[in-house]
Amino acid sequence: MKNELSKEQLDRDNLKMRNDKENIIVQLSFKYAINIVVFCELLESKNKFVGSRQLLNSLSNI
Repeated sequence: MKNELSKEQLDRDNLKMRNDKENIIVQLSFKYAINIVVFCELLESKNKFVGSRQLLNSLSNI
């Protein structure tokens, strides 16, 4: 289950809120979420399914 994202989707340095100003919290949160998803894919490739699913569930609660 490899979910590959395009470079455009990964490189979202211009994420903006409703007032069209750059928001560092949105940028960092998005990058953090992408890193966790990539790490979970790595765990799944090593057959660590329980840890991967628990981490993804935790991510969705943030």
